Amino acid sequence: MARRERPGMAVFIDFENIVTAAESRYYTLDLNRLFVELGRRGRLILKRAYGDWSRFTKYRDELLRHGVDLVQIYSYGHKLARNRADVRLAIDAMETLFTRPEVQIFAIISGDSDFSGLIARLREHGKFVIGVGVRGATSDLIPALCDEFIYYDTLIAPEVEAVPAASEAETEIRAPAPTPEAASAAERYRRYLQDWGFALLEPTVRRMGLTRLFETLRAGVADLTIAQWLDRTPWEGLDLEPSGRQELGWLLLLGPALSFGSLPPSFFTPIQGVRVAGLKRFIEAAESGLIRFLGLANWPLEPEALAFLLGLPLGDVESMLRAMMREGLLAEDGAFRWIPQEDPLQGPVFEAVRADLAGVTYPSGITPSLGDARALFEEGMSYRRDRNFPMALDRFRMALRMTLDLWEARTPGVGPYEIRWRAASYCSVRAGELFNNRRDFAGSLPYYHAFIALMIPGDPVWEKLRGLVDFMLHYALSAFFDNQVPVAAGPFARRLLELFHDPDPVRAERIREWIGRVAQLNPAMIGWLLGQLSGVEAGEEQREALEAFLRQQMQGAAPPQR
Repeated sequence: MARRERPGMAVFIDFENIVTAAESRYYTLDLNRLFVELGRRGRLILKRAYGDWSRFTKYRDELLRHGVDLVQIYSYGHKLARNRADVRLAIDAMETLFTRPEVQIFAIISGDSDFSGLIARLREHGKFVIGVGVRGATSDLIPALCDEFIYYDTLIAPEVEAVPAASEAETEIRAPAPTPEAASAAERYRRYLQDWGFALLEPTVRRMGLTRLFETLRAGVADLTIAQWLDRTPWEGLDLEPSGRQELGWLLLLGPALSFGSLPPSFFTPIQGVRVAGLKRFIEAAESGLIRFLGLANWPLEPEALAFLLGLPLGDVESMLRAMMREGLLAEDGAFRWIPQEDPLQGPVFEAVRADLAGVTYPSGITPSLGDARALFEEGMSYRRDRNFPMALDRFRMALRMTLDLWEARTPGVGPYEIRWRAASYCSVRAGELFNNRRDFAGSLPYYHAFIALMIPGDPVWEKLRGLVDFMLHYALSAFFDNQVPVAAGPFARRLLELFHDPDPVRAERIREWIGRVAQLNPAMIGWLLGQLSGVEAGEEQREALEAFLRQQMQGAAPPQR
């Protein structure tokens, strides 16, 4: 009975407005907390969100789980699409006003001043209006007009749970609860890392896993790769999913524990040695990899938040940060911040990409924002899945230009991994357009080579795009031969083995020339091909000859020409 007496509420969400503002400040939009907060004020009987859902694929399933009707607003132009969303939302709200008398509360989720007239009209008809927006992205008119206004910012800081009174001894060993600010920062870190595929292992499991890896060191790791090391480590008795083992590998890749000599670190680059002595230092060096990943993405590194995220003593985290300062990686100006580095698109191999980006201009009314960059990129991925390559190319190019501008502005949540992911996606579509549509094989080759240079086998970007790697290598090789070597299907390592032993000596020599070029662009890609060869059925002598040549090229490669 009490449930039926609660006032009915209709929720109207200007999705692009709220998600762009939330992502720009907090990296993501927490829909669950939003609906929980609204549910405290009334019975949610109607929920609608307005936007172009090809741009917001990340949120579609969660919105549907919350019972939200998704109203499609097509993006023929960003500004026009926003105006259409505003008009459609206002029409639906007024229709609800006159046709659904059980709705007593209207929630308008937007900070856009265009809704001021709608809010005033709803209140004139005796309805209670709640507004929701993000601080700094909400017009001053909206909170003043609403009966109640909720700043999204107040919803996302996790509440610090009350801790029962403890004995004096327990108080001495218990870590202090984080401040709301530190808990909020840790939540932003967590969401960012999870978006990149980090499992965020429990501290005990993480340290037990690193201990197992360290114990394997006693058998020696010289010339092993991280991938082989993970395979050889016994994991029995430790509840560790593949994603957890992958995370341990990423920590070793990102941290300073291992030496790879003059070759770039990757899961398939031979390890040349261990830089730290003892288990404790090994674990600390690996755990600092998470902090380095966040720092590279321009997040201010707050010690208390990092300690809460990693489940580590505050003193340990501060020690890691001081060590990074001594390495010249961090500066301190109230918070620890990563010292800006050269973006990943430097060097001759990226000249074609840079030339394409030089001509990009933003549509009227659009300025670079984290939310818009992500939305453009997701829209590009949607077009690529639908094989609408011209539209995918346009969205990827603009998303990459915007990401580079945000990187230069040191926007939190934008780092070299975002640049590499978006640049590699752009190169995949641009190369395909030139190769397949224009038959410009020579023109496509710089983009295939740029893709190869951007891919670090086994790292987070690789995991996002690993399904394209064999495909891109097949086409890159064909473009190198001006399409005289047909594009083949199946594992690229198998095709490479066939061509390496081609009876035509001229073609076989050209294959060796191309392998040498790949080794100069990215020696780690050669390491990955070596790993792939072990699964190819072939004569032992044939495989060993190619393996020996690949090792020679990888070891003889100069630093990547990027």
